[in-house]
Amino acid sequence: MQQIPFQYELKVDATFDNFIQGQNRLLIEQLKGIAQGDAEFIYFHGETGTGKTHLLQALAHLASEPVASAETISERAEFNVVYIPLEADFLSHQVLADLDYFDCVCVDNLGAIIRQPNSLEWQQALFNLYNRLKEAGKSLVISAEFPPASLTLELADLKSRLSAMLIHAIKPLSDEEKLEFVMSKAHQAGMELNQDAAQYLISRQQRDLANLNHLLDKLDRASLQAQRKLTKPFIRKALAKD
Repeated sequence: MQQIPFQYELKVDATFDNFIQGQNRLLIEQLKGIAQGDAEFIYFHGETGTGKTHLLQALAHLASEPVASAETISERAEFNVVYIPLEADFLSHQVLADLDYFDCVCVDNLGAIIRQPNSLEWQQALFNLYNRLKEAGKSLVISAEFPPASLTLELADLKSRLSAMLIHAIKPLSDEEKLEFVMSKAHQAGMELNQDAAQYLISRQQRDLANLNHLLDKLDRASLQAQRKLTKPFIRKALAKD
C-alpha cells in the first residue's frame, strides 16, 4: 500500500474485524469490494463516534493485504490506496492534487474543508480529483457528518458529483451491539471485563464508539496500575476521577 507523502500512520486496530457492523452490512461489503479491486465512488455519513474514520482506515489496511487468489486481482501488488484526514491542520488543498495515480483515495471528514477560510479552493481541488479518478476508473471514498444535500458548498458542481456517489447513512449501534463492541474491545486488549461490568459502563457514560474507546483505554491503564480487575466498583471509582 502506498501512503500519503506525509506518511500518516493508520491505527493498527482499525480493521473490519474490529468493527461491529450492526445494520451497516451493505456499506462494509462495498468497502471490502474496493479493497478487492472494485471501482466505486462511495460517500458515507454519520454522527461523531459512529466509526467513519475506523472504516476508512480499515479499507486502507485491507487493501494493503495480499489476496489468496491471483484470480481476484491480477496485479494485486500494484493496488495503491491513500488515506487523507482533512481535519489535519498542516494540510493544504494542494494535497488533493496528482492523486489519481492511486487506485483508491480515502477522504476523511469532508466537513473540515467547509470550515476553512479557503474553502472554495478545497472544493475545486476535490472536484478536480473526483473527475480525474472517475475518468481513470479508480475509486473514491468520502466520509462526512452530513449527506451531500445538507452541505454548505459554494461549488454547485461538486455537490452534484457527491450526490451521484453511492451514499450510505451509518446506522448507530443498538445497546446490544454496543455491549458486544465493549466486550470485544476489552478482550482484544487483554482486559478482564465481564458482561455485568460492561453493561454498567455503557449505561452510565456517553455511549458513542469514540468515547467508549477512550473509556476502555483509561480503564485499561487504571487496572494495570492498580493491579485490579474491572469490577463495577472499580469502574465507578476510576471514572469518577474525570
